[in-house]
Amino acid sequence: MDKVEFVKAIKEVVESSSVENTIENLSEPPGRSPDKRLLKQSNWFKSLPPSEQALVQSLIEDAVKESVFGMLCVLDGVRPIASSDDSSMNIQLTIGDSLINDTESECLHDIYQNV
Repeated sequence: MDKVEFVKAIKEVVESSSVENTIENLSEPPGRSPDKRLLKQSNWFKSLPPSEQALVQSLIEDAVKESVFGMLCVLDGVRPIASSDDSSMNIQLTIGDSLINDTESECLHDIYQNV
């Protein structure tokens, strides 16, 4: 798996499924006894006209995309997760023998913006 394949997999497995699951949970809260907070959110969402439900879905999509982008920035080493004093933090993502987030080629977060 190369960088592009990895990012495409993340888009499918994380981004798309997160948006779909969130909308499904708003439309039909899962479980026999759903969390009260989710029930309240669901009731509110279902009370909205379709055009406003579409706007909520758009906001959810944007939030998920920002989260995935941020996580890829962390993997690329361009967004620190430790204090700025600690420059020794280095996350290496390998699949098999391949280093997916090497700093010598295009960053994962840049690829994500283009696939």
